[in-house]
Amino acid sequence: MSNRTLSSFLALSLTLALGASARAAGLEGVSASAGLSFGKELAGAVDAMAPKDLFAEIPECLIVDARFIRAPGLQEAVDMLRPCAKALTRRAAVPVSIVDPAGPVEASAPLLEVRLGAGALAASAFMRDLRFSLEKREHSLLGYPAKIVRGDWKPL
Repeated sequence: MSNRTLSSFLALSLTLALGASARAAGLEGVSASAGLSFGKELAGAVDAMAPKDLFAEIPECLIVDARFIRAPGLQEAVDMLRPCAKALTRRAAVPVSIVDPAGPVEASAPLLEVRLGAGALAASAFMRDLRFSLEKREHSLLGYPAKIVRGDWKPL
C-alpha cells in the first residue's frame, strides 16, 4: 500500500471515528471541524513556545537597539540599561540587573552581565526569550559583550 493510500485511509478512519463519537455525544456538527480546530490549537501551542524578543516587546528595553554617534562608556551603558532591567524584573518576577562585573577599579575587557536573582529557572520561558533576545543581538548590548548569569552568579 502506498503512503498516499495509507494517509487517505487513516484520514477516512479518523473522520469516521470522530463522526461516530460526535453523534454518540449528540454533537453531530463537530466531526467536520474537529480536525481543523485541533490543528489551530496545536498551531497556537507551538506559537506560544516560540522564543520572543523581549527587548523589542518591552518599551523600556528599546534602547538596546539604539545607534549612537559617540559610543557610550561602560558606566553610561549600565545607567541607560537600568530602566530595561527594572522592566525585565517585572516581567520575570525575579530580580534582574545589568551590571559591569569588573567594577570601576579593575582593568579588564569591558563586559555586561545580565544578572538574574535566585529563583530564575534555566528552562523557563523568560530565560528562553532572554537568550533569544541576546542571540539576536550577537550577545551585545549597546556595543558591549553581554552574558546571562543566574541566581548564584555563575554564567549560563
